[in-house]
Amino acid sequence: MKKLVYKNREIDHLILDESFINGFKWIDDNDGHPTNLEIDIDWNGQENMCNDFDFMSIKTHICFSLVIEAKFCFEFKAPYTIGGLEITSFSYNYDDNRRLYTIEFKFDFSPVGYIRFNYLDFYFEIIE
Repeated sequence: MKKLVYKNREIDHLILDESFINGFKWIDDNDGHPTNLEIDIDWNGQENMCNDFDFMSIKTHICFSLVIEAKFCFEFKAPYTIGGLEITSFSYNYDDNRRLYTIEFKFDFSPVGYIRFNYLDFYFEIIE
């Protein structure tokens, strides 16, 4: 089993645009509070990694620790559009004063909207 993990700012090497979010899973911290978030991604991969992974058989997810101030705001406007959330933009910023990241996934097709929240750290995992 081949596995690769990108932590925090290492994710700058990845292109998540045109990938899909398949699901969300809240995970309890050590005290039993659901403060960690795992997002399953149907990742399209990218050309510079095609020799490393078979993109048709990998599983990918992105995990966030200590998620706070979460806002999930998206709407399926057209009929027959329920399904995966296609990522059209992915960005994050680090606030030195708060020592937190802010992440935003944008959706410009169907649905239209965004997901935004703050968190302590994160990683993107590829498993083949």
